[in-house]
Amino acid sequence: MNPIDVLDKDLKALLTSEIFLNLFNCKALTIAELQAAVGLLLKAGITFDLTFDRATPRSEGVALLVVFITPIVQLRFTLSLGCGPALPAP
Repeated sequence: MNPIDVLDKDLKALLTSEIFLNLFNCKALTIAELQAAVGLLLKAGITFDLTFDRATPRSEGVALLVVFITPIVQLRFTLSLGCGPALPAP
């Protein structure tokens, strides 16, 4: 059986939405896409953590989004925010 089949229907709809399919399939993300994902999680009432480490001369900016499915199951997305038009120059 596919593990997603046992999920709550709202959570299943969220995880199969276009924004989350983009999260699953890429490493770089725009700020708007990250905001959309956070908005969907808030609307659905799903617990999550979001942390951000800004870009430095030695490393690119990174956001970590952790979505809590059950007390022992988490989805962790490490997202590069250091290139492209997603972030304006300071």
